[in-house]
Formats: sequence, structure tokens, C-alpha cells
Amino acid sequence: LHSPGAASKFRTAMRSAQRGPGPSLMPATNLMNAKPPMMNVAPAVQPDIAEAATQLTKTLESNSRSAAGDLFELLQDADRGYAFHQPGWPALLKTAGLREIPAPVADRFRVAEVCSNWGAFPEIKRAWATVDNSLFLWRFDSQNDVPAEYSGEDQAIYAVGLAKARPGVFIEAIQYLLVLATPMEMVLLGVCVDAKTDELALQPLPMYTTPSDAVCMAAITSTPEGRIFCGGRDGNLYELTYSNSSGWRGGRRCQKIQVSGLLSRLVPSVLKLWPSDPTPLALTQIVVDPARRLLYTLSKGGVITLYDLGADAASPARRVAEYRHPAERAGSGTKRVVHMAVVSPGESRHLHLVVVCSNGARVYLTTAAA
Repeated sequence: LHSPGAASKFRTAMRSAQRGPGPSLMPATNLMNAKPPMMNVAPAVQPDIAEAATQLTKTLESNSRSAAGDLFELLQDADRGYAFHQPGWPALLKTAGLREIPAPVADRFRVAEVCSNWGAFPEIKRAWATVDNSLFLWRFDSQNDVPAEYSGEDQAIYAVGLAKARPGVFIEAIQYLLVLATPMEMVLLGVCVDAKTDELALQPLPMYTTPSDAVCMAAITSTPEGRIFCGGRDGNLYELTYSNSSGWRGGRRCQKIQVSGLLSRLVPSVLKLWPSDPTPLALTQIVVDPARRLLYTLSKGGVITLYDLGADAASPARRVAEYRHPAERAGSGTKRVVHMAVVSPGESRHLHLVVVCSNGARVYLTTAAA
């Protein structure tokens, strides 16, 4: 842990087969003590039925304790590390359905020249894909949906994000904003979704673009309030702000504000990293914890940085802590971090972030006042 002078710091708690339980944290004090109803079995009931009732009661009690317990305590109380799925056991996951990529999108993937990416936006029930300078959107719950295509950019699209439109800035029909990042600029598109038919329309917003300053973005996310954050391949965090007035250069109505690495502003843009540079500094993921008003970034080199968004989630993002190479805590043989996700307050009062490593091991992190 390295956070000199920070207002918060990371502590690590992990339960794995390789290393055993992590350092102790303060136990939860307000855990529920609910117990399942007891099952009374008459003596005359046959022995096999009585045994079944006994086992059912034990299972209900165990489930009740699990539901009432804090995730951190459940990990501490575990009598072993990871349990791997055994051959012949019932499947842990069940496939609900499969949806093929629409033919027009698959055809474009085959002839991609620069880059291609894909993902999903559950808020608007759409899957998305980018192929070079084209963006495709289609419903992931319908096999026959015709993809909508946007090809209004000259440069390849390297990152895509979705944000809730702030009230009072755009017309009421624009409920969301698509954020597109190319090597030359960042672009906002209005997203209109019909409440009755669920049809989607994209609205170009010519005044809502801003130069990238030779920084290519690799990750884009947003807060429930509509704040937009971008992770650059130069290793810095940026916030994209916008308004309904032309207050910035060139009459533009949005701008990119650098949050971290302020000294890099002095570096000429021609010396900054281009998209093809495989730098370990590049930010590959950004996640927001809306309940605790925190933001985390993950770099390609495995560095996690914590930012505080303020008590109202509207303050300037403030860097408060950094944790380097969490995969090393998962034991030997672990190569890298592949994903991170927020642990909600409903799951744990002590654990705030889970990091998934390339070997499947999970490392749990928590934030605490210094």
C-alpha cells in the first residue's frame, strides 16, 4: 500500500487457497440474527421423512446465516479456499439463450482494418460494436433487430461510453449521451429511446465535440448523476464536461479536463503516447461506486487508483490512494488483473472492491479513513 498523506488508504483482505485469510478488519456489529422457522416432526413420522426434515432445517439455518452475514465475515469463516466445480455436479450457470451477432456487423468485423470493440448498454437494452470508424447498436433481447449504424467520424473509434443526459441541457427527448473517443477528438451523440416502441434514434450534436489533444481514450464510464470520466492511454484520468452555453474555445459546449497527472500537461502533444503504444500506464477500466461516491481506475500494468467524488458526488475528483499489483496477493503464478467490480454496501460494510485475476483468484479491497 502506498498512499502517503492520503485521506484514505487501501487495505487488502483475501481468502484463497494459496495464502489463506487476509489481515483482520473490524467485524460488523449490526448483523441480522434472523432464524428460520423450526420444523416439528411427530415421532410417528417415518425415519426417512424425519431425517429429511432435519436436513432441511439445517439448510434453512445455514442459508439464513449466509443471507444475514457480511461478505467479509463469510470469507473469514470459510473453512477452505476456492472450491472448484467437480465433474458430474449440476451446472453453476444455466444458459438462458444465445443471440448471434447480426450479419451486417459480423461481415464488417471480418474486414476491420484498424480496430474493433464491443459491449452492452443494459440501460437502453442495446449491444454495441465498433469497427474502425463505424458504430453499431442493436437490441440484445431480439434476434431479428436491425442494427443502427453511425459512421459520422473520419477517425477510428477506440472507446465508447453511455451517460445519462443532465436535465436542462438538451431537449427532453435526449435521455442519454453516447461518448465516442477517436485519436483526434471526443464526440457526444444524443440518444432518444421511444418509451412505447423502444425504437432508438441517434441525434448528432455538432457543438458537443472537443479535441483529444493527441490522447487516445481506452475506457469511458459515467456516474448516475451523468458525470463522464475517461481513462487515457497516457495513464491519466479525464472528466468530460458540457453545458448549454458556448463558453469554451471555438464556441464548443464541452471540454476535457485532466484530473490526474497534471505535470503531463507540460509535455508537447507530439511526444504523447499514440494508440498503438502498448504502455502499461494505459487505463483499461474505470468503475464508479455510487453509494460510497468513489471512483476506481485500473491500469494495464495492474495499478488501482482511488478517487473521492465528494459527499455530493459533484465535487472535483480527488486522488486519495493507490494500490500497486494486487495480483501478487493472489499467490504465485498469477499474471495480471483482468477485471474489477464494486462490492455494494448490501453485500459488505467492510469490502468495497473485488479484483479478479487471470488465474481466477479474487482479491478484495477496502477503503478506510487514515
